[in-house]
This record gives sequence, structure tokens and C-alpha cells, in this order.
Amino acid sequence: MARLNPSPRRTGFTLIELLVVIAIIAILIALLVPAVQKVRESASRTQCANNLKQVGLACHSFHDVYKKMPPAATGSLNGYDIKYSTLHVYILPYLEQDNLYKMVVPGVPYTSNFAVGNNKVATYFCPSSAEELSKNSGEQANGQTNYTMHYYANLGPLGKNSATGGTYAQRAVGGQGGYSLDGPVVVETVGAPRPTLSTITDGTSNTLMIGEISKYGWTFYRSWIRGWDSDQSGVPNAGKNVKYPINSTDYMPGDFNSVSLASNHAGGVNVSMCDGSTRFLDESTPLDTLLRLASRRGEEDVALVD
Repeated sequence: MARLNPSPRRTGFTLIELLVVIAIIAILIALLVPAVQKVRESASRTQCANNLKQVGLACHSFHDVYKKMPPAATGSLNGYDIKYSTLHVYILPYLEQDNLYKMVVPGVPYTSNFAVGNNKVATYFCPSSAEELSKNSGEQANGQTNYTMHYYANLGPLGKNSATGGTYAQRAVGGQGGYSLDGPVVVETVGAPRPTLSTITDGTSNTLMIGEISKYGWTFYRSWIRGWDSDQSGVPNAGKNVKYPINSTDYMPGDFNSVSLASNHAGGVNVSMCDGSTRFLDESTPLDTLLRLASRRGEEDVALVD
């Protein structure tokens, strides 16, 4: 009797099995992507803090040479060869950027140095932000828009000093809200204070020196070489007042000088303190605490929880 041939073995998937496999893969991807994004953002936040650390140490190196804090901006009446420029230009030699510093033409308005602004200084950027270029289309050279920066000098607080009952000192000049005179970094004009580390009587570990503003989509970004428009200008681009809560306020007409600290990091911003340390400020930090951190001589106690 002839033996029947056995049925051939099935080697493929049924439609249901295929759908199950696809569903499992989709679930795994859904679980992995947030974890990968979290790790990536953690690395970016750490790199941002490292950048701020380098900027802060460069400011200290400048202080060692000139015996005062670097200026947020200068006009024509200052003791430096380069005029109308920014803190970011003056600290270039202390960030191993001597060749770029030598490209800056001394004694001329910043508008004559836009070619220098076409160079990107990686240390001035938070990797969590895609904002790299000036939002002012006129700040360009050879058809290329200048790069901006994400770290800004603390000019000081604006508003009421809750410790003394008085008001923080400021210079009401120009049409962009003026600027504070109570911070550790100032605009160098005739009669302006020249802060040193010893004049930071609130304590260097309790005083903000450089703060992060890197929020994606904000409009205030300008060239990193843009300093003082003129000796009577009221727009020190490289420095900002502390006036508003973290992550709250982009450029508003008439208040360019007080854009708030802001970032794309979850929950807050990186800052560099006057002792050279860096820390992460929670976006829920009360405004009064921020004002206390911003002043160099306000006689206020500051209590922060890490």
C-alpha cells in the first residue's frame, strides 16, 4: 500500500502573528525613545553646565589680569584697545581663542566687526537649543548672518530690595528699560562702578555672574560681538537685568535689557556663580530669590536647596 506524503511544514507567519510582532516592536520603541531622549538631554544639560564653567573661569582669568570683572559692554571711553564690544569678545584669549580675538578691529563700532561675528564659538552655545543665529537680519557679513550666544552677564536686579526696603540702583537710559548698577558685571561708561571680586559683599557663592538664555523660538537673539551702540545707548546686548521669573519673558518692546533667564532644559536653567561654580536653578525659584542672587551688595540672605 502506498504511503501518503506528509503535508509540507509551514515556514511563514500568519497575519495575526505578524501583527503581534509589530505591536511588540512598537511597544519596545515607545519605551526606549523617551529613555534615549532623557539620556541625550541629560548629556546636553551637562555640556551646557561645562560651557558655563569655562565662561566663568575665563571671567576670573580676566579679573586676574585687569583686577576687575570683565565689562558686559563698552563704548569708546574705556581702557581697552577694543571698543564698543562685549564680554564675549574680551574673554576670548582666556578660552584659547586668541586668533579670533586678534581678528577684531580695535577702536571701531561693533558694526565694523561683523566678519568676526560669522565665527561660531562653541563654548557660547547650549547644545539643547537650535537657536544659533542673530534674529537681526542686518547683523551679517558677506551674506552670512552672525552667530549669537546663549550665556549673558548678570547686570543686576531691577525692582525692590525686600531686605532693605529700598530699590536696586539702576541707570535709566535709552528706550529699552535701562540697566541695573547692582550686579557683578557692568556696562563701562563714565562714572560707572568697576566691580571686583572684593566688592561682591553678598558673597561670591551667592551671586549670579552668568546666566543661560537659550529658549528655542525666542526673538531677542543678537550677534555675539554686539556691544554698545554708542556711549549714550541703553542696549547692552551681552548683559541682562534680572527682573522676571525664569522661562517667563522674551523680548518685549521697550524692555530688551530684561529678557528672563530661560532654557530648553526640563525644569530650569544653568547659571555660573561668581565663585566659579555652576548650578541649576529651578524654574519655580521665587522672583525675590532671583533678585537676591542677582545683586552683589544687597545685604540679603539667600537660601537655595540643591
